[in-house]
Amino acid sequence: MYSFKILRSSALLSILDIIAKSYTINVMNDIPYTPQMNRGLQTVLLVIVFMVIAVLLRAPAIGAKDIWLDEANTVRIAEDPAGFMISRLKLDSSPPLYYLTLHYWMKIFGQSETAVRSLSALLGVLLVAAVFLVARKLFNPGIGALAAIFTALSPIQIMYSQETRMYTLLPLLGLLSCYFFVRFLEEPRPVILALSALFTVLALYTHNFGFFLLPVQFFMLLATKSPPRSFLKWSISLAVLFILYLPWLPILLFQIRNGTHYAWIAQIWQKSGLFGSLFQTLRSFSGGSYLPLYTGSRGSAWISILSVAVVVAGAVTGAVFLIRDKKPAGSRVRLYHCLAYLGLPLILAGVGSLVFVPIYVAGRTDQLVFPAFVIAFAVLIAAVRSRSIKYSFIVAVIGLSILTLKDYYRVNYKTGDRQIAETILRHARSGDAVIFTNLTRASVEYYMLRSSDRITMYSYPEEVAAHMGNISIENMLKDPRRLASNADSLVARIKDGKFNRVFLLLVANKVDDFLSAALEDNLPAKIITRLGQFRQSLVKTKVDLYMIEL
Repeated sequence: MYSFKILRSSALLSILDIIAKSYTINVMNDIPYTPQMNRGLQTVLLVIVFMVIAVLLRAPAIGAKDIWLDEANTVRIAEDPAGFMISRLKLDSSPPLYYLTLHYWMKIFGQSETAVRSLSALLGVLLVAAVFLVARKLFNPGIGALAAIFTALSPIQIMYSQETRMYTLLPLLGLLSCYFFVRFLEEPRPVILALSALFTVLALYTHNFGFFLLPVQFFMLLATKSPPRSFLKWSISLAVLFILYLPWLPILLFQIRNGTHYAWIAQIWQKSGLFGSLFQTLRSFSGGSYLPLYTGSRGSAWISILSVAVVVAGAVTGAVFLIRDKKPAGSRVRLYHCLAYLGLPLILAGVGSLVFVPIYVAGRTDQLVFPAFVIAFAVLIAAVRSRSIKYSFIVAVIGLSILTLKDYYRVNYKTGDRQIAETILRHARSGDAVIFTNLTRASVEYYMLRSSDRITMYSYPEEVAAHMGNISIENMLKDPRRLASNADSLVARIKDGKFNRVFLLLVANKVDDFLSAALEDNLPAKIITRLGQFRQSLVKTKVDLYMIEL
């Protein structure tokens, strides 16, 4: 389907040669391998090749699919001035770094689907390069190449590289934070610790899951029996980190007190639980599942089960060889660091979700530790002494990823929110109004504002207009009087506005029933035309569109 001729020649052969030679030597050693071409030049060439592979996999049809709810809400927040953006984020659960970056990105490249998604794609490509360089530095070039290939082909990372969200930036910052901290443990220089602290605070300003990097660092200090001086330096870095984060702390505390935001996470957590979430994480990290649970979509069931089985079997096989073989202590410690970076955030998030408020969303927030997974898996696969078994696992993982991507590329999400907007605009005239209910506004408005500003827009309930990416049906239904009053107030505004026609987007739930009743009782209509039933992009929620002529 796409041309990969650029990957031929000595560049690809060089990759395979490095992997093969790395595996014939002790894979956990710092390999004294000196290739024929200059080592620095070869590293640069490999980085370029991996980035090209990543671009070729992330670029196809990046703007073809509809902007969906979360993306549209992200764009609407990011297009605001910085001060107003912060007030909008108070109703969210996200820090501002990605939104600020997207704000200036859109000023340069615009707000088309391709433009707003290309930032995530760029970060996804940089993640592939970073995984290669970090794994190469901590272990060897073969492991770095293998980890980079797994990252480049990862369906979940390709999906997030084509989505206007922060889930390619978060793992990139998490990887760099942990890498420089490992370097600090081995070479306790302040400048290295400062780099780790810098990427840690950037991760904290990207997503609240970045806080889980701190217990990982503490565990690494304990596990390596670091001297008191290292603990002191780390404590000082924490103090500096706290000062840098202090401006955002009041917003974070406000977000934490906003229990409404976490209602949708609680619903997913109730379906999955701790072990189900961990399994979903493994699915999203392996090659057989690319869509997280909250989207309501799944990959192929047999590919998903087989991919998890292959990953588990490969990891266990490699672990057996590592236990039986005597490896250098330094390399083993680096692997343990990698496993701590992988496991601790997931365990702590899971326990926190059980005891306090659900915060663990498999296939989403867990992307923080994705780099640790691919690097650790590459190390374990590389430890397998039998070449036939080793390459069987590698081919199986790559093959299953390709099968999943084949399904991913051919899915058509165009018949969603864009079609709703086009239908409204096709029938609308100047002076009309649209009433959005539930979570229908953000993505439809994204397309309507790009085409026309003739139409007045309302949201029901009104609070949805302030934050168009999250509501809790259950919490709203606890106050039926408020819903009825809100509906009556909206109908009164429609009557006072003297609109010729009103377009109504209804979702089948009990909250919208209050609005339907208010419209029927207080807004006599000459003609009511049902323009069709649509499904929202990605989440596939059914939406009925009506045109009410007054």
